[in-house]
Amino acid sequence: MTPSSPQAYVPQSRLVSASQEAHYVGGKTFFQTEKTWLDSEIQKAKDARRVRLQFGTQDYFDFVGKHPQAQPWLALGQNVQFLLQGVIYEIYE
Repeated sequence: MTPSSPQAYVPQSRLVSASQEAHYVGGKTFFQTEKTWLDSEIQKAKDARRVRLQFGTQDYFDFVGKHPQAQPWLALGQNVQFLLQGVIYEIYE
């Protein structure tokens, strides 16, 4: 990076924090890391059971039908992880 570049004077810590987005959706705070939205509550539930569901599959739509409260979280995208009833659900492409 050259000294005349506008990014040359931006501290690294500001670049990192600016690249991580956060959204408050359906009573939960989600942080985006690369392409996945992560529920902030997952940090507290490291030993929770994990269930992976591929986006758009029959299992995914069955889950949506059984857990309508998750719809706002699922609307974040095709890669979302959230805690629901003590289980971490991982939705992936």
